[in-house]
Amino acid sequence: MSPEALSPEALRDPLPGAPPGTDAADVLIVGAGPAGSATALALRAAGVPRVVLVDRAAHGSPERAALRVGESATPNVGPLLARLGLPDDLGRLGHRPYHGNLSLWSGDGESADDFLRRGSGHGWHLDRARFDRWLREAAAERGARLLAPATLAGIERRPEGGWTVGLRDAGGRRSVTARVVVDAGGRRAP
Repeated sequence: MSPEALSPEALRDPLPGAPPGTDAADVLIVGAGPAGSATALALRAAGVPRVVLVDRAAHGSPERAALRVGESATPNVGPLLARLGLPDDLGRLGHRPYHGNLSLWSGDGESADDFLRRGSGHGWHLDRARFDRWLREAAAERGARLLAPATLAGIERRPEGGWTVGLRDAGGRRSVTARVVVDAGGRRAP
């Protein structure tokens, strides 16, 4: 798809031929982890008006609260967050700084990455549930519509262009027509 097709001006036109009762989105993002939430933040900052973020887990669910051991972010996360208009000091959100990695992969010997040698500061040990929630909430505060809990039930290309996406949510099934669909589902990508 050309960059012009994703320009805010092109996305403002209503979707032709959308069935009555179908929600409309310019961009529908399936997956509300860091990749999906960051995509929603970037699209909203670029002026894309109708961004829908689909999150399979309910907020506050045990799945969301589970501790994920070893979650961290290298020093380059700060500048990336700043580009999204977010604070780059994750310490104020309860995350802890760390200064390097020691990795051991399948007999290749250990590999050390001392962040001090990079000259870009320290990384962060993350409370992933808190980090993910912070990014999702920032996307919603900036105008992305959050559907949670919801899962992908099906997707079909529309003859007029774009996609019709079937979702299952607390109310049953719903249909969303979108110009663009982004799969940000990670390892569990639908």
